[in-house]
Amino acid sequence: MDLSKGILLTGLPITFKNPLRTIHQPKLNEIYSAGLSVTDFMKPFTMIELNKEGFKIAEYPLVYFFKVTEKLRVETKWNVEVDFFKSLSLLYKTNIANIKVLKTTKSIIIKVLDDEENELGLITDENFLELTHTVLKMLDIIVDSKKEEVHGDKEILDKFEQRKKEYEAKKRQKLIDKGINPDFVDAEKDELGFYNMINFVIHQQTTVDYDKVMNLTVWQLKNSYSTLMLKMATNRYIDSGSVQYNADGKLKDWVEESKYK
Repeated sequence: MDLSKGILLTGLPITFKNPLRTIHQPKLNEIYSAGLSVTDFMKPFTMIELNKEGFKIAEYPLVYFFKVTEKLRVETKWNVEVDFFKSLSLLYKTNIANIKVLKTTKSIIIKVLDDEENELGLITDENFLELTHTVLKMLDIIVDSKKEEVHGDKEILDKFEQRKKEYEAKKRQKLIDKGINPDFVDAEKDELGFYNMINFVIHQQTTVDYDKVMNLTVWQLKNSYSTLMLKMATNRYIDSGSVQYNADGKLKDWVEESKYK
């Protein structure tokens, strides 16, 4: 779906034109109250994105998902399924017990209910990747960009890429042998990054306290952090007597720079 910045900025629920129906943008306090870190909340969806080529060619993406999660559970001791269901419970504002996995003859359907057993959403092979993509957008993880073209001697570049792949494969295997998920070795570091963002946003504004920040979504926190950093950088240039110009030759202003275009 086309997720506008207006929805992300306001933190309003996101409605799909398919059986996914409506998901909510969890606030920081909701994520932490559920016993998850921000990294825990995003990890299942990041895992899907990292394996997206496999999901795209899979005849039944949800069946493929549970196969991948089982493989990761055996190799790295990470139970992706549990974190995925916790994340879904936050997105649909329901209890984990209300998330039902229904096996059909060939595929799998995930039905999300409320406490009265009313259907809140239906995750199928057709909308599974759309849900993932939307959640990562919500978390400001996906950045749409064109792949940069690389120029040079093809044979040399191919050999370099091959050696790089072999090195990365050995590096990943060493982590797997230690029972560590190679895709998320920096998870703790990432979480400290969120704590630092929270600390920065609070102490750069006298009207903002911990309660206010904890009522922000992940996207809102990142947006506030980026805007404040831009404002601080502009003020430093002004205080030092230096000036910055944009591509049009106009004086840079943090208010203009942070506007959505």
